[in-house]
Amino acid sequence: MATTKGPTIGGVEDIMDPMADAMTAIKAILADAKEKDRKQGTVVCPKCKGELGYSISSYNGHIHGRCNTTRGCLGHG
Repeated sequence: MATTKGPTIGGVEDIMDPMADAMTAIKAILADAKEKDRKQGTVVCPKCKGELGYSISSYNGHIHGRCNTTRGCLGHG
């Protein structure tokens, strides 16, 4: 007897992997910024292991980051 798992939402996996990479990057950025007491720098990109440059706004705390290594990686929209 065949069973079904129910309806699936198309593309969820395509959304969740980049979200996990972004959350990993944010955690690394916040740890680096706190450890080195700075608002900009670089960390290891969780997606390609290249260099991820970042800056943190002193006005609102927003984080901006972009992988400096590979097109199609984090921060390349």
